[in-house]
Amino acid sequence: MQKKGKIMKPQVSESPGAALVRRIREDMAAEGLEPDGREAELLVQAEALADRIAELEAAIEAQGMTSVSKGGLVRLHPAVTEVRQTRTALARILSGIQMRDEAKDPVKQRAAFASWRARESAKGVRAYGA
Repeated sequence: MQKKGKIMKPQVSESPGAALVRRIREDMAAEGLEPDGREAELLVQAEALADRIAELEAAIEAQGMTSVSKGGLVRLHPAVTEVRQTRTALARILSGIQMRDEAKDPVKQRAAFASWRARESAKGVRAYGA
């Protein structure tokens, strides 16, 4: 099929992780950014985690939110906890990807703030302990 002189490729279904990484790369490109080596590795990890979340959610949908033990005790499906933990890991991974061209590195800003806080705390201890 052609549209306005372009050849249309058939839509290939991409995994949830691949779709996430594609959207992030598009957003970065819109800001004039390209992932460095560290960020590229974080994107690989993010893709795997997003795919894992989709697998876990499919298992929960197929088997339900709860499971029944041999003794008849109703329990939360183990995948519910796992998907929550995996989402937390994904958020942490994604926080390491810089999406804006900022003059100040957020990692260095956090380190500087922690150092300042430690110095100020030490001053306060000396002042009260003197």
